Amino acid sequence: MSKLNKAYFNIFLLVVTLSVTCCKNDEPEKEPDVYVAGVTYSDPFNKSITHAVYWKNGNKTSLTTNQYWSSANSIFVSGKDIYIAGGKYDGTKNVALYWKNGEEVIVDPGGYGSVATSIFLSGNDVYVAVNRGGMMVEDAFYWKNETMIKLADSAHVNSIIVNGNDVYAVGFKYVDMSGDGYTTRRVAFWKNGEEIKLFTVDGSASTAQNATSLAVSGNDIYIIGYEYDSPVYWKNGREVQFIDRGRLNSVFASGPDVYLAGLQFSQMTGGGRLATYWKNGTKVTLSDEYKYNGVSSIFVLDGKVYVAGGESIAGEDFAKYWKDGQEVMLLDGDNQTMCTAIFVVK
Repeated sequence: MSKLNKAYFNIFLLVVTLSVTCCKNDEPEKEPDVYVAGVTYSDPFNKSITHAVYWKNGNKTSLTTNQYWSSANSIFVSGKDIYIAGGKYDGTKNVALYWKNGEEVIVDPGGYGSVATSIFLSGNDVYVAVNRGGMMVEDAFYWKNETMIKLADSAHVNSIIVNGNDVYAVGFKYVDMSGDGYTTRRVAFWKNGEEIKLFTVDGSASTAQNATSLAVSGNDIYIIGYEYDSPVYWKNGREVQFIDRGRLNSVFASGPDVYLAGLQFSQMTGGGRLATYWKNGTKVTLSDEYKYNGVSSIFVLDGKVYVAGGESIAGEDFAKYWKDGQEVMLLDGDNQTMCTAIFVVK
């Protein structure tokens, strides 16, 4: 090859390489997949008969086909596998279970009624929070790889996560404060099955009624709950001052950033609920005051905030989620919908 031809050939290779590189850079980045667990129901006068579903990028998948009650309460996605925890009525009792890619895995087949409220995966291990029994007489458990582990009698567990070798769970206990047989709820936090006390801002024992969600980031543990109409937020067991009235339902920690999601009570006449999240204490309102709004779950990926919730208009419920404040409705034809949890993956 002559020097001139070789020079032309090298220029040709450079042009082709640059063209391919530019084409690759021009390709749009793949949008994350958004999974939302929830329920649907057709009878507005009987909301106790719900059916477990989930949506992937707005497309609904039913998890049960019978006419009985079922519910999808928590979702976790690992690789290509979709895990959803909940419960169903089997004709005689409520049964705690999870679905893996649509296939049922019964976690509590015993004679007691039960329901699963939360699911978490750590490596190949599956952890499921389970409540067995009925209101006021239920016991809290978690299930790990076919083994049921009791957290407490007369208790309810709402959420479970795993960090390293530690298993954390939150909920509430039924406590007889006066000795007269009447119980009240008190917040509960467990680490590896042992209860750990939570404290107020001034260091006294917390009297909050419920802990609804928790998150771990590094060495810090974040827990949220409520005391009557007041949200409560703990960091490493000590309450952090929170001034807005409302209810906190979900917490997500991403590095140094902490996101709390729930609702705030509006000041309008007759009340109202505003779907809201807080990032490091800064409030972001997602809805207006003229709809009955709620928020059930929050997830953050690549700095984008995904919040699952819904609205109620004239007694009809409709699930939705917000992506950086933009609404995405989750529908099922003429049926009403509600969502319980959200999970986002790339």
